[in-house]
Amino acid sequence: MRSIFVIHSNSYERIHYAFCMANTAAALDHEVTIFFASNSIKCISDDESWKELIGSKKYSTTEINDHYKNNNVVSFIELINSSIELNVKFFYCSMLKNITNIPKKFIKGLKVKSASLSIIFSNKNNDAKIIFI
Repeated sequence: MRSIFVIHSNSYERIHYAFCMANTAAALDHEVTIFFASNSIKCISDDESWKELIGSKKYSTTEINDHYKNNNVVSFIELINSSIELNVKFFYCSMLKNITNIPKKFIKGLKVKSASLSIIFSNKNNDAKIIFI
């Protein structure tokens, strides 16, 4: 089974949960792709830009992440490292090159490729579950 997570949000909590779902699917032997469709691509840069994601009305992204860690919920970086270990594939929309800054370096061990939307809608993905975040 294939699962494709299209991430368009800049919300820390939404992206965190998308990684939770993606890693769970990968652990259950799904072929998982995370496709970044906005400047949320910055959340996987090697300079900790994930901290610039949108937090909640009350708490910053860092405060939410610390709260998660202190309450035995996996942190953002732990989720990304798990996705690497689980062989999740990472892509970003090729149109992003025209509208935002693509990070020059990504988190160590993360391989990210540019791709068009056709990667989502190709015939090989006819049976894929597509989740838009």
